[in-house]
Amino acid sequence: MTSAARRRMAGATCPEAVMRQVIERMHMTDVMILFGMTETSPIATQTPADDTIARRVGTVGRVVPHVEIKIIHAEGRIYVPAVDDAA
Repeated sequence: MTSAARRRMAGATCPEAVMRQVIERMHMTDVMILFGMTETSPIATQTPADDTIARRVGTVGRVVPHVEIKIIHAEGRIYVPAVDDAA
């Protein structure tokens, strides 16, 4: 393939080896990974194309515009970035 209009992966996590093959074989260096659910119609987070490969495959990315996300710890309390990341 010499070009593609859209360079996105979605539906499941992408192992780093697969991402590297996509970049090498399909020449798609700027692939973004999208995560979501039917309820989020359909995207909630997206990795930027300029993130490192490790970051693209190792995170769910950033919240997309017009979407709000609440992260809840396993014990039921709401995640607060400024507080929880300092710990």
